Amino acid sequence: MKFLMRLSFCLTLVVLAVSCNDAEAINDNEQRSQSDELMSGDNEFVESLTEEYDLIWTWEGDFTAEEQEKLKTWITEVNEATACTLGPYQFDVYVNFIRSDSKNRPVPFGFASRKGGINQVNLYVNPTESPEELMGDWTAQHEFSHLSIPYLGSKHKWFSEGFATFLSRQTMMDQGLFSQSEFDSLYHSRITEAKECYNSTTKTFIEVSDSLMQNYGYSDMYWGSSTFLFTLDKRLRQEKSMRFVDIMKIYQLKYRSGDKALRDVIGSFDKAIGEPWCIDLMAIYRNQPSAVVMENY
Repeated sequence: MKFLMRLSFCLTLVVLAVSCNDAEAINDNEQRSQSDELMSGDNEFVESLTEEYDLIWTWEGDFTAEEQEKLKTWITEVNEATACTLGPYQFDVYVNFIRSDSKNRPVPFGFASRKGGINQVNLYVNPTESPEELMGDWTAQHEFSHLSIPYLGSKHKWFSEGFATFLSRQTMMDQGLFSQSEFDSLYHSRITEAKECYNSTTKTFIEVSDSLMQNYGYSDMYWGSSTFLFTLDKRLRQEKSMRFVDIMKIYQLKYRSGDKALRDVIGSFDKAIGEPWCIDLMAIYRNQPSAVVMENY
């Protein structure tokens, strides 16, 4: 019952997001009419919202039945939170747990994969940790966020990692683990730290990001690259009273299944926004010195 209530609430948000985006130039009565049509007149659209997709579990290492149940409960909540924040995924998600005895973090490592058309999240996890410690770790939300767009290849790792860094914390904020002010404070703090690595007046933002990745400066690259979505989210909040996650809800339903490359994703974001903001911002990240890109942070 709790899941169904949450799903109903999320679907309402998705429909409202789609309606608001497609109806900027119509009045309130027409907006309500369009929303009603989405919910009742377009059967294919409604079926795509309500079709059930599963979490499929696999295990590497020895896990007790109690540990397996605890990990399933944790990831089910992360999956539901991701669906509510980014929109329901239109595919099954395979979750592979690899046992870890790390004492430093509950989830010391994770990665998403999409090989053979299978969308999978792989998590190295210490199953002896408490549910609260597992939920407070960001790795699962980060890897689930990766699946909201197609695999973009190693050439665009800066974008995909900055994307997941930003959206994982958005999911955690919607879970009540961050407030909006705490979220903004966290990002400004971590981006300020990363800014020192992006002070080049000759290399572009992407060139610096690639260099950081090659030299194992992952944290600075992840947080620095999150500025792309942080910039879009701030502009959406200021000019359209929306969040970037509202765009993601539209994206999941209308564009995710057809996109293959970064140019497709950026173009689809702009279609959902109704403005060429993403392609314009990408030109800045590709062509401007990294110090110029980061000067406002």
